[in-house]
Amino acid sequence: MSLCTRGYVPKYGKEEKVDILGICAADLLNTLEYNLTREGDDNRFQRAVVYHRLPENVAREFESISKEKTGQLLVELNQWLAEKKGVAESDSGKKNNKRIGLGIFSFEEVLPGEQIAKHSTKTLKTAKNNDK
Repeated sequence: MSLCTRGYVPKYGKEEKVDILGICAADLLNTLEYNLTREGDDNRFQRAVVYHRLPENVAREFESISKEKTGQLLVELNQWLAEKKGVAESDSGKKNNKRIGLGIFSFEEVLPGEQIAKHSTKTLKTAKNNDK
């Protein structure tokens, strides 16, 4: 038996896609809730890169490079976790009750003129606040 792909992405079956969507949305909401209720450096990883007013060709190039680079990262993390899981399963004296992971998603939207200015101002304010 051999591995056909390095990740599981359902290509068929709307029900399966909805199930995975629900799990991913729940994971994101749980991370947001966790981060909102913690003080200091105890937050979970939550980052975004967002730019406005870019042409279609840059959007396509970003989509391609982000898929490639995040795919490589997820393969590395999957291999690391698989190794750790093997060690954890052989060490029966420890309590193995954690579900962990890293979710990455991309987004793209066309903003009407007035929304571009509003979003750009909000992003700028958020970036300035994060620099403090």
